[in-house]
This record gives sequence, structure tokens and C-alpha cells, in this order.
Amino acid sequence: MKRLTKRIFDFLVSLILIMLLSPILVIIAIAIKISDKGPV
Repeated sequence: MKRLTKRIFDFLVSLILIMLLSPILVIIAIAIKISDKGPV
């Protein structure tokens, strides 16, 4: 039961971090695309 709880906790934390970081990564990708005219 303890392993299952840790697995669920890890999954939720990683999901939240991905949701928080994805807009930042999109902004960085757009900034690179604007400043560098080549392919990303």
C-alpha cells in the first residue's frame, strides 16, 4: 500500500510540475523562433 501511495504522489507531483512548466517552455520556444529565423 505504501508503494502505491508513493507512486500516486509522484505521478500527481510530476503532472502538476509539467502543467506549470509547459507555458514557460512554449514562451521560450516562441522567443527562440522569433530571434532565430532557422528551424527550432
